[in-house]
Amino acid sequence: MKKNRKQISFTDTYISRRRKSDIEFFDEINSIINWKELDKTIKQYYCKDRKKMGRKAYPKLLLFKICLLKIWYNLSDKKLENYINDSLSFMRFLDLKIEDNIPDTSTIGRFRRWLVKNNMFEDLLEIINKQLADNDFLIKNGEIIQPKLIKTAKKIGIVN
Repeated sequence: MKKNRKQISFTDTYISRRRKSDIEFFDEINSIINWKELDKTIKQYYCKDRKKMGRKAYPKLLLFKICLLKIWYNLSDKKLENYINDSLSFMRFLDLKIEDNIPDTSTIGRFRRWLVKNNMFEDLLEIINKQLADNDFLIKNGEIIQPKLIKTAKKIGIVN
């Protein structure tokens, strides 16, 4: 599911002509957040039994980024799944291609419950808040569905 960021795809060209506010928000978030650090933290604690049969598991960073979209856009799991399927900017933020399988509501819910049960959700949000604060930003959501990245004078993090 990794995307070659050096090569511009048809989807990237198409997305760049649409919904500028989402694209700008996601591009700015991606320039601030160290996703590798978050991925490493998640992988330290989330170990599934690799001997199990079945479909390959979704990357844990992908599932966490989906949880962030849920918070930022104040969406139910079902609406979130629909937005991921329909929104090219969401897909681009999640590093998904149109042909990729997308996690369903039960997968998203199970992962989020696992994060909460293991006290990982708050820890991961703290990492994001620190990275935002270090760059004097915060995310303000809950207004007209579109979250906003706001440059601050104080060092604070994600707020509702």
